[in-house]
Amino acid sequence: PFCYLTLSHFLGALGYSSMLLLPLYLDHLGGSRAEIGAVKSSAHLAGLLTRPLVGWCLDHLGRRRSLVLGGLLTALSLASVGLITTVGPLAYGVRALFGAAEGFLFTGYFAFASDLIPSERRTEGLALFGVAGLLPLLVNPISDVLGFEGASLRPFIMGVSGLVALSALLVLMIPRE
Repeated sequence: PFCYLTLSHFLGALGYSSMLLLPLYLDHLGGSRAEIGAVKSSAHLAGLLTRPLVGWCLDHLGRRRSLVLGGLLTALSLASVGLITTVGPLAYGVRALFGAAEGFLFTGYFAFASDLIPSERRTEGLALFGVAGLLPLLVNPISDVLGFEGASLRPFIMGVSGLVALSALLVLMIPRE
């Protein structure tokens, strides 16, 4: 179960990492720094506002269902980047959906990992688990080396949505306890 969850965390974190490229795409669309910053901040605001709901879902719906919901909403928000052609309300909405989804995803990942790891190995286990979520940050320099910039960032980010959806399916493979 821990290995499935760790692999899911790795794939789910690809969504977070690739969304760090969105400002470059919005710049390509002609967005000002202030507009791009405001769009980016809408995810953080949505994430904060939905945290009480996330906590309720983790406690009442369970870790698995909450993670599947978070993974699918994250994948939807990444795929929705394909609809953004101007820096406007849609960009704000996509980022807000992403922020709420990531709240489900990462709060759920660490809650579930804490449940799976024996208490005497929790520090070690969470450290290893955390590394799986940091490795996807390599997607940014790799995307640059591969020549993704400007308009090509849109299909790149959309493509990552499939990997994030796969992360939700991996959670379903974790045996129930």
